[in-house]
Amino acid sequence: PLVEQLAEIVGVRNRDQEIQQLFATLTTIKPTARSEFDPLLGSVVTALGRGLKRARSGLTGYAEEGGVVAKLFAAAETVTNDKSADEETRQRAVALLAHGRFDRAQPVLADLLDPRQPPLLQLAAVHALSGFANPAVATILLDAYPQLTPSVRSEIVEALSTRTERIKPLLDAIGAGRIAAAEVTPIRRGLLLKHRDADIQ
Repeated sequence: PLVEQLAEIVGVRNRDQEIQQLFATLTTIKPTARSEFDPLLGSVVTALGRGLKRARSGLTGYAEEGGVVAKLFAAAETVTNDKSADEETRQRAVALLAHGRFDRAQPVLADLLDPRQPPLLQLAAVHALSGFANPAVATILLDAYPQLTPSVRSEIVEALSTRTERIKPLLDAIGAGRIAAAEVTPIRRGLLLKHRDADIQ
């Protein structure tokens, strides 16, 4: 949607006045959902977060207590694990949490790495967790790995192999037999063999 594209552009430009104007506009939008988490507002703020991330900034600096971003994050945490909420709304909430604080998002996202959760939500959680630089991400993903489906496992291996700080835990898991070497795609294996870190090669 156009509004999301514009929000991402505002994020990339990373000008405080424009960002504050966007927040002011968001507060005037009539909610599209009955729950505290509004999917439309959530998607717009997520798009802003993507833009800010491209500008090497982030949403957390705008999550002051009582503000629109803080309220959205809190609502997203609640609705993400609300099994009575529709799946699309929960997915949008997960996408927003990817731009929040790791200590707040981590327990919520980790709870989704469960075979009893819808597969698309499991994949969304892996994707959201993979965006954080926290070293605990590798442990969370590896701990969940054995109980998940092949498609989610593949996404976990991909998430582990795309960041340097997670490659060693992945290789250790392969060496210990926790993950089959065949799970690493030929293309990814070739990239690892050419990695600038000799220990990874």
